[in-house]
Amino acid sequence: MLKKTIVLVLILLTYGSPGRASEAVHYELTLGAGALRFTKDPVLQSFYKGRYVPVYNLNVGVLFYHVVGIDGSLGFIYGKNTITVAQGIGNDYTLMVYPARLDVVAQLRITDDQPVYPYVGAGGTATGFYQIRSSDKKTVSGYRYGYNWIAGVHFLLDPIDKMHVGYLRTDYGIDHVYIDIRIGQDMVDDFGKGSGFNFTDQYIAGAFGFEF
Repeated sequence: MLKKTIVLVLILLTYGSPGRASEAVHYELTLGAGALRFTKDPVLQSFYKGRYVPVYNLNVGVLFYHVVGIDGSLGFIYGKNTITVAQGIGNDYTLMVYPARLDVVAQLRITDDQPVYPYVGAGGTATGFYQIRSSDKKTVSGYRYGYNWIAGVHFLLDPIDKMHVGYLRTDYGIDHVYIDIRIGQDMVDDFGKGSGFNFTDQYIAGAFGFEF
């Protein structure tokens, strides 16, 4: 009995079940934007005035049986501000931040064409930065490391226009088109051992995506 059960499970994993895609591996590509706020570093909070600032994201991922996968993302944040160093004296700074994340994700997806499905994930983060002081063009750059979590929802757009989605599948190998809404938090302070910027943050983002 146990042997038959194992064989049945292997068959299901190999060929899928009704309503599921037969391919074992799928790929995702999304491009989007959102809002991010630094929550720990007083210098960054002062520089960005404690506000949420625009962040632009590129995500790529690989999925196994539409259930588990690996998600990689690269973001870009730009800021320019004047920091007062003495009464009536200030320096203009430009700061560019590049949060990069690599996460293991799990999706609650039962069928291939499920219109809405949530996901969660967690992993590591490496945030790069490049700072320029306008007065003398002095630059400071580097990386900070940490960990992060993400959670979100995918909304398939296929039912809106099945004909054009069919063309995308035939011509470009795109199986699904979707909207991704994501929230997340990065804890980036070199695991409490480093000095310099603390890029710990919270963010919300939306993206337009393709699944291959």
